[in-house]
Amino acid sequence: RFEELSQTEAQLINEVNTYCGAAQPTEAPQTPAPPADGTPPEPPAEPPATPPGQ
Repeated sequence: RFEELSQTEAQLINEVNTYCGAAQPTEAPQTPAPPADGTPPEPPAEPPATPPGQ
């Protein structure tokens, strides 16, 4: 029971940190995990890092 509580607490803290952008979640990285067959995961579709208005 205690472990479950702390796990949920940690998840909540992780979510809050992700929302605030203060810290990156250490448990769940944004990159998809490679499938079981061993094929490399596809790169996440991210927009170019150009600030708007420039």
